[in-house]
Order: sequence, then C-alpha cells, then structure tokens
Amino acid sequence: MKRILIFSLFCVAISLFCVGCSKSGAKNKDTTGKSQNGTGVEVESSIISWANMKIDNPDLNLTEDQIEVLKYFDTDYFRVSDYDNLQRYPSVYENAQIVFPCKVTKTIRSDNDSYELLVSMIGHDGSDDENLIIISGKQQEPRLIEGDFISVYGRYQGIKQYDIDGTSLTKPTVTVNKINEYFYATNSEAPRYSFETINTVAKAIFGTDIKLKEEKADVDYAFGEMYIPQDHYFLITPNNQSNANFSSFEITSVYPMVRRTPDPNTETMKEFHVSADFEHYIVSTFEQSTKMLYLEYYDRNFEKIWGNEYSNVDTIPYDYTANEIYLVVDNDLHIIDTKTGEDKQDTIMVGEKVKVIMTDDGAILIGKGNKDNVMKVDGTGKTIWKTSVDIEVTDCPMIQIVNGNIVASLASYNIDSEDNSFQSGKSKLVAIDKDGKIIQEFFDWEYDSSMMY
Repeated sequence: MKRILIFSLFCVAISLFCVGCSKSGAKNKDTTGKSQNGTGVEVESSIISWANMKIDNPDLNLTEDQIEVLKYFDTDYFRVSDYDNLQRYPSVYENAQIVFPCKVTKTIRSDNDSYELLVSMIGHDGSDDENLIIISGKQQEPRLIEGDFISVYGRYQGIKQYDIDGTSLTKPTVTVNKINEYFYATNSEAPRYSFETINTVAKAIFGTDIKLKEEKADVDYAFGEMYIPQDHYFLITPNNQSNANFSSFEITSVYPMVRRTPDPNTETMKEFHVSADFEHYIVSTFEQSTKMLYLEYYDRNFEKIWGNEYSNVDTIPYDYTANEIYLVVDNDLHIIDTKTGEDKQDTIMVGEKVKVIMTDDGAILIGKGNKDNVMKVDGTGKTIWKTSVDIEVTDCPMIQIVNGNIVASLASYNIDSEDNSFQSGKSKLVAIDKDGKIIQEFFDWEYDSSMMY
C-alpha cells in the first residue's frame, strides 16, 4: 500500500485540483467587469479559480484543448459506495460530481449527437445488483452498447421519472463528463487517460513544439519512491531547451501530475501547474530533506516572472485565480499577487492545512484532526467561521461547492509504520452551508484489515 502514501503526497503537493461547481462556483471579483486573462475564463464579470473550473460550466469560454486540460486535472468526483445514498442524501449528492462503475443495461436513445442509457451500478464487491441509473452525454466513438462495463464520471441530477418501454421508472440521473473502461473480473478500471488525451494535454500546456513518448519500466526508470508499479508515464520534451528547468517532464495516465523528470538520487519534487489564465506556469519545488518550498511563476516562453522561498513546509495546499494565489505554508495563509509574487497583506496564522479552495468571498481551508478541521476565511484572510467534522482527517480531502454549500469527502487512514501497509480507513461525506452549519454527514465507507479473514 505504498501507493496510497505516495499518491497522498502528490495529492497534498498539488492540492489545487479541487471541487465541483456550477455557476455558483468560486470567483474572485473583477471590478472592471472584464476578463483579466486572454482566454475569457470569466463567470458573471468575475474571475473563477482553477479549483472551481469545471468542464460542464457553460459560462467558461474555453477551447476544446483547454477543456481537455481541465478534464485531466479534475479528480474531485465523489465515489458512490452505496446506491441508496443517492436517494437518502440529496443535500450531499444533488448537482455534485460523482463516479461509479456500471454495466450498460439498455440503450434508450443513441444518435450522432448524444446518447441516453440505462445502466446498472456495480457494488464494491463486484456484484451487479440491478441498481439502475439513467446516464446521458455527448456521443463518443466507439459508441457504448448494451453489455459494456464502464466507469462513469459525471454530475448527479437527482431522481427523475422516465417512461421506458411502457414502464414508468423513477431513477437517479447523471450527465456524463467522462467514460472509462471498467474491468468487471478484477473490479478495477483502465488508466484514466489515453495516449491521445495525454498528447492533447501536453501540447495544450507546453505548445505543439514538443516530443512525447511512453516510458518503459526497467528501461527508462526503475520502480521506487518516484515510480509506482502499474502507473503509465510519458516523457515530454519541449524543443525549446533555453531553460534547464523546462528540459523534460513526466505526465501520467493514471492520476493528474506533471513534474520535471526526477533525479532518483534526490528528494526533490518539482511539479508544474497550469495557471488560471492558461498563459503561465506555477512551479512548485519541494525539498523533502530540508522542508523547503520554492514557488515560481513563469510565462509561456519559460521566462521566470518571480520566485518565492518558504521554510518549514510539510504540506502545500493552494488554489488560485488569474490574479491571486491562496497558499498555506508553515501554518500561515499567504494571499499572493500573481503579477508580482508579493503578499498582498500580512500573513495570517490559520494552522496546518491540507486543502485550500477559493470562494467568491474568500476561501475554505481543511485541516488535519477533528477539531475545527473546516474553516472559512474572507478575502483578507480573517476567519469567518470554523466547524468541527467528527473524523480524524489524515488524507487529502475532496471538496465541491454545490448549490452554495460546501460538500467535502474527508478521509482518515491508518498506515503501518514498518511496512507502509494500509491497516484501516474510513471516509465521511459532509455538507456544510454558507454559515458553517453542518447540514448532513455520513460515513460512505469504512475498512479494517483486522476484520478481514
């Protein structure tokens, strides 16, 4: 279970890909009423944060390639562990992004533009117990047909009534963002991103003047701290070699990560992130041995605009718009001007955090432990409210802003210190209103290896 630990590190280190949202998602006010980036990433005269950009938001003026970039980095989908919960907890699930495995049971409609299918959700034990869901989406090639096993990534639209073959059905409904192949025999899914997707994303981030190749285990790298078995790595080499920091990168097809090709002899983690205007790069370099973080901002020509240095760093949670970066390091909240790299005001102590997501009037911060582990700050960093969710948060959470509420999946893991094996864990879904009041909470899964036999 070393994979869990390493993925958790990646999740914390690049905790910018957060939450699901619609028009009510996070925005930073733009007093000019005009977009401050060259791509038109603007919602209702406001600039939206990277964590809140979603591919099904009709108000985002993005190219198809930029949508593929968002699709690659967005991992905040709540995995549905119990079919009945979709009906039990509408305040949590409705309009949220969810993911679940299923079997295509019936084609209701399929034409050149779109499809509507009846699917049967598969349980965590691999069983297919006829838990029916209606899914609909943009037509794809190859087309989905009856009997296909797939993982659905989409937005839950609630319970709706359908008339199918003269039978009235009232079932959960999902609009599809992405479909992935699911392997019924092993209760697993294929790598989330195809070579075609990786190629599109790499060129959208670094330009078309690049070389891309799939790396081979034991040829291009050896498994270890920096490389995980079963992950698929691709090497990106820009033809522009004017900056050594941009000489080559790795991107994976299993989870979203773009990093400089690592030196196996160092403990340096250098990751690259797309700016909210799609015109810059945010580069984080983390030295594990010294706990130093170097945060840098580059333009598309690989020219450094500014760089900041932070000490005593354990986690690196942040979110950003085209104008600001909200970053928590060493218990302090920094609100950084993206143009200059300078703090816009004095830093504010907020405690250790593992997740930051900006809202239209500040930010939501998630901390470890079970005391005041969810808090909201305003645009100056001042605390608006704190809420305690009864779970010992140890892992990188998922957050979505849905219908004006904060919906979070908070996880707690127990890892054996000797062999890094996964001993136990649980996850709680919680919905919190804009004033910090818990509307609904429940454990969606629990696991204890000592109970297995």
